[in-house]
Formats: sequence, structure tokens, C-alpha cells
Amino acid sequence: MIGLFRFPPENAAYRSNRAAALTALGRLGEAVRECEEAVRLEPDYGRAHQRLASLYLRFGQVEYAQRHLCFHGKSPINQSCRS
Repeated sequence: MIGLFRFPPENAAYRSNRAAALTALGRLGEAVRECEEAVRLEPDYGRAHQRLASLYLRFGQVEYAQRHLCFHGKSPINQSCRS
């Protein structure tokens, strides 16, 4: 029998990875909620912001997506995020 790793629900990486799995299953609303929780738990976790932005774009919510692509002015690809 293979043991399973258990991650506490307050782990931002766990929430973000769970969002990725839910996205693959087409459960986008649930994926958004997981990403939002990951960002709440760890506001500087860039991968969660990136995933959340991608999900918002799929829903056509460009302004919400931009907020997460430009969180705290940090964006390696978008100079317009810098103040």
C-alpha cells in the first residue's frame, strides 16, 4: 500500500495545486475558490495569483485577471504593472 501525503488545508501550495486539478476537470468555479483561498493564505504566492488570473480570463473578467497579474506591482512580463 502506498502512503498518501496529507497537506493541511491552510497550505497555499496545496490549494493552488488543487485548483490546477479542478481546472483540468473543468470545475472552474471550484478552482477559482481554491486559488482565492491560496492567495488569502499567502498573499505573495505568485503561482496562485497566476492561476487565478488565468481562470478569470477564461470567465472574461479581464480587470480581475489584471489585478492578479500585477499583484503588489510584481510581474516579470508586464512593465505596466510597475509603479
